[in-house]
Amino acid sequence: MRASMHVMACLVVLGLFTACGIDEYYTNIGTGAVPGQPLFKGNQEDKEPVECTCNCVGGGGGSASFTGKSWVMDTLVLGDPLVNFRDLVNDTIKTEMNKGTINVLLSVEDDDRETGILTLLFGAGEKSESGYSFGDGASTVDATLVAASGAFAFNSPVAKFTVTIPMEGGDPISIPISNVILTGKISPDGSKIADGMLAGLLTVEDAKNTHVLVGSLYEILTTMENVDPDNDMDGDSEMDSWVFSGTFTAKGCTVTAK
Repeated sequence: MRASMHVMACLVVLGLFTACGIDEYYTNIGTGAVPGQPLFKGNQEDKEPVECTCNCVGGGGGSASFTGKSWVMDTLVLGDPLVNFRDLVNDTIKTEMNKGTINVLLSVEDDDRETGILTLLFGAGEKSESGYSFGDGASTVDATLVAASGAFAFNSPVAKFTVTIPMEGGDPISIPISNVILTGKISPDGSKIADGMLAGLLTVEDAKNTHVLVGSLYEILTTMENVDPDNDMDGDSEMDSWVFSGTFTAKGCTVTAK
């Protein structure tokens, strides 16, 4: 049972629904104006129309640049498709995160407010006395940022992400997750990420090739959780993967090596 809880906990990088985009609308029709009233009349020769030049995705106020900011996930709550193990798994994840054995990192390489694009480094890492360091396999990914609110979303999924969980008295377990998407909201001072959501896929093939003390991850999901694959990755009408959903928060941290 302990081994199965650890296995499910290492699905830390899985989780939730891809955000297809971020839409925000800004309206300011001026004091005393009513909807439909022109803001500039053509006969006003002594006045020029005001042209908005701000980038409503990346610019237009909000926080200072996030370049150089880094975060480590400090909470993760998994949802579907977990059923019977959900509470136990989430308790295990919390314990491992507090111990520093599960470290999922995000670091801003560039914050281009002209285009509204964040360039991020995303991956698992290790914790030391001086901070955190990215492990092998970290991925660079672009995300759309709404500077006014701090909301961001990966523009494309990270093809493969592997999270490794140390096991007491045994070899660590490495779980490969495909098509990972993160969304969230960065605080104005860049100190934390709130309202985080993540999504990913665990393929049947990867689940069958991931072994723990009580069997394969595939057997744990299909037998102990009674959850069959629910996603068709290649469009051949055969369910070949699971979609995991979850929420997260992250706190600011120091990354000493990338």
